Amino acid sequence: MTNFRNQLNTYLRSQGLDPSIPNDNEKWANFLTYYAGVIEDCPLRCVSQGLKYTDEVVLKVIDIAPENSETCGAFRLTIEWRWVSKTTGRSNENQQAY
Repeated sequence: MTNFRNQLNTYLRSQGLDPSIPNDNEKWANFLTYYAGVIEDCPLRCVSQGLKYTDEVVLKVIDIAPENSETCGAFRLTIEWRWVSKTTGRSNENQQAY
């Protein structure tokens, strides 16, 4: 999500908008929680013939902790990335917490 975070920062600055969301870890986690709510029921699927090492990447929300839960201040969101390597044919999975 680093590229997404950087691109959002660049876009907000170019539009003269407050860039604090991608620059503040707590605000970023809060933003991702709302963003994840949009994609929670339908995973994002990136498919491109121009991808060098994979044909598609699937992003899925695994867990969203309520804002008032005991985890507040810790990780509130877990996202899973899945892809298949073009070179090995092996399926890969990575989970990130925010």
